[in-house]
Parts: sequence; C-alpha cells; structure tokens
Amino acid sequence: MNSSAPMVYIVDDDNGMRTSLAWLLDSVGVKSEGFANAADFLRAFDVSRPACLVLDVRMPEASGFDVQAELNRRGATLPIIFVSGHGDIPMSVRALQHGAIDFVEKPYNSQQMLDRVQRAMKLAMQRHAKDQRQRELRERVDSLTGREKDLIIRSAHNIDPSAIEEVANSHPDVNLGAAVGMPDVYAGEVPVVFVEPRAGASLDPDAVLAYISERIHEPPARPKKVFVIPKIPRTGVGKIFKPTLREFTIRQKIADVLAALDSKQDAEITANATSSKRPTALVRLPGASDALKTRLRTELQDLLVDIVVE
Repeated sequence: MNSSAPMVYIVDDDNGMRTSLAWLLDSVGVKSEGFANAADFLRAFDVSRPACLVLDVRMPEASGFDVQAELNRRGATLPIIFVSGHGDIPMSVRALQHGAIDFVEKPYNSQQMLDRVQRAMKLAMQRHAKDQRQRELRERVDSLTGREKDLIIRSAHNIDPSAIEEVANSHPDVNLGAAVGMPDVYAGEVPVVFVEPRAGASLDPDAVLAYISERIHEPPARPKKVFVIPKIPRTGVGKIFKPTLREFTIRQKIADVLAALDSKQDAEITANATSSKRPTALVRLPGASDALKTRLRTELQDLLVDIVVE
C-alpha cells in the first residue's frame, strides 16, 4: 500500500460494525484503521496524510458531533461520512451543515458504502494536495524578511509591487498608487492597487484597472482590482504605510466571503498586518448560528491570514 494513499478511519463503538466495514474495505485493497471511541481516534489522527473518516453519531463519552467539532477546531479537512442506527433529518442536516459529506443509516448496503468511501477518498486526495500547496505558500510567506515582505506571493510568482506602482503612477489622474497582495484561497495572494487621485480629478476604478493591465506584460502581475481612496496612508516621513492597506484587503476579502454565504449577516471584522508575523483577523458574528460560523471558518482557513471567527 502506497503510504500516500488515503487512510480510512472508522470510529464506531460497535465492534461488529467496525470490523465488518474494515473487512469490506480490505477486500478491495483499501487500508483502514478502527477506533472504539473518539479519544483514541483523536490521539492517533495523522493530519499529515490524506484520509477520510467514517464516524458513528452515538458513542459513549464523546459523540460523533463532538469529534466533528474538534476536527473543525483543528482545521482538519478530511471528508466525514456519518453513520447512525438512529438517524433523523435534523441530525443529518446538522452533520452536513458542519462539513460532513454524507450521512448513512445503519444497516447500510455494502456496495453503496464502498461507493461513498471511494468518493470520500478521492476528495481526501484533492483536499490533501490543496493543503500541501497552502502549507508551501505559508512557508514562503513566513520566510520573507525586511523589504521582501512587500513582495506579492501569487502561486509560484514573487511579484515586485513597484513595477505595478510605476504603471499606476503614470496615469495622468493618479497622484499616488500602492500595490499590495490581497489574500486568495487558490493563489495565496493576488495583486490589487490603491490609487489616490490628483486634486480635482475623478477616477473610475475599472478604467484605471484597464489602464494598468494593458501596460503590464506579465499576466500574474496584472492587478485583480483597483480601489480609489482619498488619501494613501503614509508614515511620518512620507513613505507609503502598506500595513493599513493590507488590513483593508483582509477585511474586504472576509466580507466578500461572508456575503456569499449569508448576505444579511452582520459582522465586526478587525485585522492586524503591522506585526512582523503573519497577518491576523478577528471576525465577530452577532447572533450567527454555529453552522454559519463553521462554514465561514472552512471558507477562510486556506487564506494566508490567521483568522478567528466568534
């Protein structure tokens, strides 16, 4: 068995069900590991390898929902298939709202369970590959020092913002431009530009974006968005103060993600990009359901920002 092949964890206090599923999986060459309780599984769970989880709902001490909540707290992305001999619609809805991919009632059909596990294993490989890419991006960002921190890390590209700013500043109605990276789930960061108009000038963001994009030859360096603001923040000696702009992009990204999930949910979003460490953000959702908070954490967990959702 290839060590990189997905592991199927089986967590069920029913020894007969646990053993029979392990035999079923072994018959088609799928490696599994069984646990009779939540505590043993959580101690043994290896986040570094691709895996999926077949999880019983009702167990002594900690339930399947407790396990799911702990995995979500850890930021684990393994696909979960819930199984239960006493399932109902509210139970299955709760499981799916908190990130499970399936809910199966016992006793289940062997072939149907195999099909579900195979789908979960495929998804596990995809998520694991994505997690590895994100870890590599985080390591690259965390390794930057000094002026390197101004670089925009877009996938395999290290983009010098000064090349974008030079083009932005050539626009006849731009007094000053500043380029920073906006967090992005897939690329790590994408370039965006803030522009301060000249006195008496009016700037259309889309027109400025087209102007800049036409004059930048490398596609990865072309900005995704232009923000027109009255005044670019500066230090006491007149240099552009980019942490304030980075904080704006973090808040904007989180707000965009939340709006896609629930456009009516109020939020208090704060961000801090002034530290030498990775940027941080705090999202408070007054009156929000636990399910919405979980979905938002899942959507945001791959950003190159340490985010707490309350």
